Amino acid sequence: MPGATTPDSIVYPVTGDVMAPLNSWFAQLAASTQTAMTALRAELVEPDLPDPMSIKGNDVQAVTATAWANLPGAAAISLTLPQACWVTITVGAWIVATQGHTRASASVTGATTLAETQLEVGGSSSAWGQVLYTDTTSATRQSSGVRTVRLNAGANSIQLRAYRGGSGVNQVNYSTLQVAPLRWA
Repeated sequence: MPGATTPDSIVYPVTGDVMAPLNSWFAQLAASTQTAMTALRAELVEPDLPDPMSIKGNDVQAVTATAWANLPGAAAISLTLPQACWVTITVGAWIVATQGHTRASASVTGATTLAETQLEVGGSSSAWGQVLYTDTTSATRQSSGVRTVRLNAGANSIQLRAYRGGSGVNQVNYSTLQVAPLRWA
């Protein structure tokens, strides 16, 4: 009569059972089945999502770059992921342009590379709709931009970036950057 079992209750005959001549074969079969089940179970376990992260830049930040550049008064958010993940990146600020225009957004470097205007890896790099913008018509504008993107497994760095067109006072003030993991990809 069967008497030995694996951690998941896979039963196999023990010595003394009528099936005793096949005991070692059944024990090996039960052990290999148990090993396969344990490995499968480990693959199905999803790690907890990282907590959302936020940073705040300087209250007043002059923008002198005439091409996309890191906003010096704002730290980057570092996000190391064990597997690919969908995240929402939100950028907000009061942006100022007394001449020309000012633009602000975020880029991703590291395991994932996304330009400031890129909605997806390998996708169009001209999706300007989520980029913060102001010009002399508005001069100062509170703006925010939101995009949901897929980040690759590994170390990702999300950084506030800005540039100006023209001269005069160009600023990205009270900037904020938030990264909220949504689900594993």
